[in-house]
Amino acid sequence: MHRHLKSSVEIEPSLKNFWYPTEFSSKLTKTPGSLLNVAGGPWDTLVPFELCGEPWVLFRNEQGAPSCIKDQCAHRACPLSAGKVIAGQVQCPYHGWKFDGDGSCTEMPSTRFNPNVAVTALPCAEKDGFIWVWPGEAVPDERPPPSNHPLPTPAYHPAEIMVDVPVEHGLLIENLLDLAHAPFTHTSTFARGWPVPEAVTFHANKVHVCMPSKTGHTRLLYRMSMDFIGWMRYIPSIDKVWQSVAAQVLGEDMALITGQQDRLERGGDTWANPMPYDKLGVRYRRWRNSVADGDEAEAWSYARSAKMGAGELFSVDEEEGLDVDGQVEN
Repeated sequence: MHRHLKSSVEIEPSLKNFWYPTEFSSKLTKTPGSLLNVAGGPWDTLVPFELCGEPWVLFRNEQGAPSCIKDQCAHRACPLSAGKVIAGQVQCPYHGWKFDGDGSCTEMPSTRFNPNVAVTALPCAEKDGFIWVWPGEAVPDERPPPSNHPLPTPAYHPAEIMVDVPVEHGLLIENLLDLAHAPFTHTSTFARGWPVPEAVTFHANKVHVCMPSKTGHTRLLYRMSMDFIGWMRYIPSIDKVWQSVAAQVLGEDMALITGQQDRLERGGDTWANPMPYDKLGVRYRRWRNSVADGDEAEAWSYARSAKMGAGELFSVDEEEGLDVDGQVEN
């Protein structure tokens, strides 16, 4: 077996100790405005999601700052996301208990108030147009990490899409890092007629976030911005067009990735014979397994080498032989 290349559908506990962009900032909205109230009403959106097998819910307080608490009432375990936001706090729809952004219960109708009741709250921040949370037990970094993908300028048109994908998030990440599959898989969408991936010039700024929602499932956030045909942002329901395009592209991948996951669960090896063009996927998998093993130094070395151009991705050094990550295999 190749060193540090074993794949699994399980979510390693060490993966919790990172900042995760869980939702687009634009999705935590106010009540729509009107002719009499152009600014709109209060922040009243609840966004439920799963992360590492646990249910959470996002909302904003009265000042607009985001919060993330367990999507489970401390009273009878009712999903808080089925309730509503009142004055920056979440009200449970079952018995009206309210919880603030720190998870503290602030109101218990019909009974004596107990100030010691609370639900779990996660560290939460807003950066680059995303709502970030830290689900781990380790002390989080003060802020989410620097991003190479800042929020697009108004000259771009962002299409921001969330999809629940029924495959393990690592398999989906490896698929997104793989340029070589495009001419064979995406023959009905963007790669139709591609001779080789490195011959294509992109005019789209795309960001994919693959979050481990639960075992065998991924919360995929997809943002697409373009530096051309800017007039399209004025077309009504243009987001639905991009959602349709994204669904077609993802659909072409899904039959393959779900098949990989099935074989992996049956004992198959998704890294039996890695090739030079697998470099990025190999480095991701070795980074992830190094994190799981607690080897921070090695994990950091793989993270630093995870950026490259198409030319480097497809290059083969004949003197080193089949070298998938810049090092001769032992």
